[in-house]
Amino acid sequence: MIPFKVKIARFKKETIHLPTSWGELTLEQFLKIQNVNDPALMFQILTGCNLNLNIESFLPYMDWVSIPITLEDFKDESIEFDIFNFSYGDRIRMEQIINKGDLLNHAADICAIYKHSKQYYLKSKLSIVLPFLLAVVDSFNKCIEKENKLLSRQPTFEEKAAGIDTFKELSHFNTIDMLAREYNYTHLQIEKLEYNYIFLILRRKQLIANFEIKHRDALKQVQK
Repeated sequence: MIPFKVKIARFKKETIHLPTSWGELTLEQFLKIQNVNDPALMFQILTGCNLNLNIESFLPYMDWVSIPITLEDFKDESIEFDIFNFSYGDRIRMEQIINKGDLLNHAADICAIYKHSKQYYLKSKLSIVLPFLLAVVDSFNKCIEKENKLLSRQPTFEEKAAGIDTFKELSHFNTIDMLAREYNYTHLQIEKLEYNYIFLILRRKQLIANFEIKHRDALKQVQK
């Protein structure tokens, strides 16, 4: 931040602070200036100053605004985050938000799933919010990779013929409803379970299903 003393009366001055990089903006400020083309309004948002000032002298210090923000510059490998420690319901909600795209516009919603409020992140500087956001998204992507590797299964010919693909539109509700019936839980109780437990249950089911298919095929070979 660059401090400037500005004259507001004959014998009175006020200090305003002008950001010098994207990281010094709050998330709220960043979102507000996205569609602003008026330098005066942008200056007001960046400084919080409502004074009637000639902003031409400040424009040289605002050149950085014309350079697009680069998310990778905010990546912090030291931040550890694990989606598997979330509740299943929170993991689902995170997926729904991330899949909307436009991470910056949804940054506060994504981060607020973990802790604090949406307003907390809106008032926080990008230098704090974005490293955390990127860690959350990175952990989510690793979660999806693990699911695709260990939980995905090609449906059998019989399942396809019976129309198993029609269940895809229900997405996670298929899992929630299945586990609720099997364990005599309510749907809400399943959503509150730590996702790591849900993953292990689903993985065990898949291992059993794979074993039964291979065992059945082996028996057929023996009987020939």
